[in-house]
Amino acid sequence: MWELVPGKFQNIIDFAISCGNEKFIQELYDELFSNLPNVDIGKIDTFLRIIGTNPVEFRDSCIIQLIEKGNSDIRKLVVDFLYFIYGPKNEFNFIVSYLQLIIRTEPNFDAVLPQNIFFQIGNIKKYENIVDAGLLRSFKRDLIEKLKCTSKLDWYANELLDYSFSDIDTVISFLETRIFDQKKIGYYSTYQGIPHDGLESIGNHIYSLDDYDKLLDSLLLWNQDDNYLVGKSINFVMDSVIGIRNSSSNKLYAEEYIMHKLERGDFYSAVAVSEYLPFEEATIETLINLAKNATTPDKIEKIRTAFLSHVSCGREGIVSIGGNIPPILVAKKNLFQKMYNAFKPGKLRIIISECIEEINAKINKYSKEEYEFLNEKRY
Repeated sequence: MWELVPGKFQNIIDFAISCGNEKFIQELYDELFSNLPNVDIGKIDTFLRIIGTNPVEFRDSCIIQLIEKGNSDIRKLVVDFLYFIYGPKNEFNFIVSYLQLIIRTEPNFDAVLPQNIFFQIGNIKKYENIVDAGLLRSFKRDLIEKLKCTSKLDWYANELLDYSFSDIDTVISFLETRIFDQKKIGYYSTYQGIPHDGLESIGNHIYSLDDYDKLLDSLLLWNQDDNYLVGKSINFVMDSVIGIRNSSSNKLYAEEYIMHKLERGDFYSAVAVSEYLPFEEATIETLINLAKNATTPDKIEKIRTAFLSHVSCGREGIVSIGGNIPPILVAKKNLFQKMYNAFKPGKLRIIISECIEEINAKINKYSKEEYEFLNEKRY
């Protein structure tokens, strides 16, 4: 007759009978764990509720077996129940230890676990002061290593990285692996080394100009690989960090990086980063100072390339209001005009004139297309 009872009701009955009934819990344990991993997930759910509400001596042994002998769905369920089982007694070392074991055991980590682990970490953060420091460091290292291998870094993965990064060196090591794995794997795959919208977590671990210098020096060094996929990944990272400001000076770290490199005579690193710098009123003084350090034909050509890159509207796009000339083109032209006035007659002025001519060409092209659109014949 028992077999005729729907599984949902069987689980409810099992839970009710288990209350304070050690013998029944042992029988249920023997039945379930002799058949792992081929056990109905609903029965595992019920058993985890039972050991979370009853003083079971073999509680820890159960969790370890579920992790090591279970499948992905079972491990995912264990993650969800860890706080329920161990949280009420503040046994957070157990929670972290078993999360670490799950991370090391689960072969399909990115498919099933980041979201669930993210929610558990929210609980751990509140009680980190009572978690063994060495265990916590080891757990974070394992989490980073696992995330290095995931096919894509979604929002949850980014949050896990933010939690796990300890300093800029761990950030750089992670980025290097992801960027060059993308090169090995190639473009036509499900692997995405760096998300197209970058990694917001990086900026939370830049605490000084030294950190920023170390990161950008690494990115520029890797970019010497001259590989399309490497360069594209680096662009995504740069997009994540170019807008970060020094809280003390309120200047962009990128501007401070450029000036710092110029002071040290490293013109080429400075000009490489200048291409990513926002082209706006606040940054043109830095660009002017950079250009004035171009003392050789090769350096002047680098300035030309960098300045022409700011003619493009890129991600800002060209938006027109009421059929008028797009404001961004007008703004860029005005900024280049200010830069033109800052230079004496010579090669730098010629470069700025070329930039202004490019913008004028864009304005004329836009005006012509707008005119043709508004006056086209309708049949």
